[in-house]
Amino acid sequence: MTCYDTKTKKLFDYGFRHPITGEEVKNMTKRIVEKTIKLEEGKHYGEVENIEYKTEPFKYVDIHVKEKETGFVLKCGVPDVVTENSALGHVLVNFGAKLKEGEGVEIEDFIKEGLKVSFITINEQTKKGVFVKIQPMTLKPEA
Repeated sequence: MTCYDTKTKKLFDYGFRHPITGEEVKNMTKRIVEKTIKLEEGKHYGEVENIEYKTEPFKYVDIHVKEKETGFVLKCGVPDVVTENSALGHVLVNFGAKLKEGEGVEIEDFIKEGLKVSFITINEQTKKGVFVKIQPMTLKPEA
């Protein structure tokens, strides 16, 4: 069976083995229940895995960061608006961008895949449970 990986945006052959566990899969709708990863609030280190640009339902930039200790991928989502006071503007300045009104700024000139970063997380309570969230203004290159 051929599947589409939304992260890498590539097709791959799913075959007859589970891609993570390597177990033979007889039923393609069966899923393995995985362990919930808990991440303490506070400062963490990681690496930028990829950047995703969304237009629906809103224009958003999602910076996917792989946490160093757990390997857990966190998403730092910010509205796709660059001003001196916007979340994306703050993130870009943290990565060395000089923002000038009326001029363009190329996000991936500053935030690159594989770049080592530090960030602060909080645990946010929602109706669906507790979720780990990166505080956007704390995302910066690892010192």
